Amino acid sequence: LKEKMAAVLVAVEVEGVESEVMVTYVIDALNQMGLGVADTANGSEAVLVKIITDMDGYDSQKVQGLVWCSSGASVSLVDVARGATFSRFNVHERAGTSRAADSQRKSMQSVGEQAAKQITARLEAYLKTK
Repeated sequence: LKEKMAAVLVAVEVEGVESEVMVTYVIDALNQMGLGVADTANGSEAVLVKIITDMDGYDSQKVQGLVWCSSGASVSLVDVARGATFSRFNVHERAGTSRAADSQRKSMQSVGEQAAKQITARLEAYLKTK
C-alpha cells in the first residue's frame, strides 16, 4: 500500500478565511501518509481535496468574559480521472478566548485538525479500493 500511496499526487485547494491555517494541517497529514502534495491543481493529480472555510465571530456576544468564534469547513474529495466526488463532509468548531483574533485562530486550528483526520481516513479507505 505504501508504494501505491507514494505514486498518488494530491492537490489541495482551499478558499475562504484563515485558509493558510487549514491547509497547513491538511498538507502535513497527507505528507505523513506518504502522499505527494501539489499546492494547486494542474491536471497531473489523482485526487483533488477542495476545502471552503467560513468563520463567524460573535463580537457583540461576550460570554463569561470570552470572545467566541465559530469556524467551519466544507470538504470534498474528488477522483480527478473519473471526475467524481467520492467523499464530502463538514467540520465545525468554536473557541472562546479573551481576544477575537485568538478565538478565530484556535477555532480554525481545531477545524483543520479534525478535517485532516477525516481526509486521511477517507482517502486511505478510498485508495485501498483502487
